[in-house]
Amino acid sequence: MKKTHCLLILTISFITSFATGFSGTTDFINLEQLKRPDSITGQIHPAIKHLFYDLPLEKSLEGLRKKMVNDQRFVSTDSTFNTNPPTSCFKGITTDIGLIKSTPDSIQVLLFPGNTSLATEKGGESDFKDILLVNFKYYFSSKDHVEMEYKQLINLLDPIVKDSFIERSESPYKTGDVHGQMIINGKVYESFNPYYRIGINSISMVPSNDAKSVFIIDIVFSTEHK
Repeated sequence: MKKTHCLLILTISFITSFATGFSGTTDFINLEQLKRPDSITGQIHPAIKHLFYDLPLEKSLEGLRKKMVNDQRFVSTDSTFNTNPPTSCFKGITTDIGLIKSTPDSIQVLLFPGNTSLATEKGGESDFKDILLVNFKYYFSSKDHVEMEYKQLINLLDPIVKDSFIERSESPYKTGDVHGQMIINGKVYESFNPYYRIGINSISMVPSNDAKSVFIIDIVFSTEHK
């Protein structure tokens, strides 16, 4: 569980909201057809790539960043993220709701490097490795919408990636003058050929004062960064 904890910490280490309108969406795709288990060994399932906006997930961090910088769907809001140099990360927003059916208040887009202990072969020994993470955060004011979207995404991925586990955590948070409890319900999917992880998280940020609660669908793709 230690390696999972590290990954979830990375996915929630920076949570902010943006105010913007939403009208875009990804092109139509037959999801029922894509939900078939992946029979092409060594490739990322097309439904997973579509969930992450058809980004070239098999590319290096540098290749992914170049694609995101030049993709008109994504608007950069900052040249840095945490302590990462500008050339190794992307931080921005999008008006494309992707496979989410409800309209969120805002969407944050992140690409950044990290490191954690993981086993890239099934049943193998864990080792400390550098990873890259592609992260989309969908912010809602409605808990019902987040619960619905979480179920939809789980139903999409369950037939595709067979290795998975559930995680739940609750911890205090503070953002500016607002503090309260952050509750995370998540499911982590793990593929070994090729190796990657997908985290689907339902996050509730419930303040202890009169501030409004924030509810988030958080999806993250991670793989070894070589």
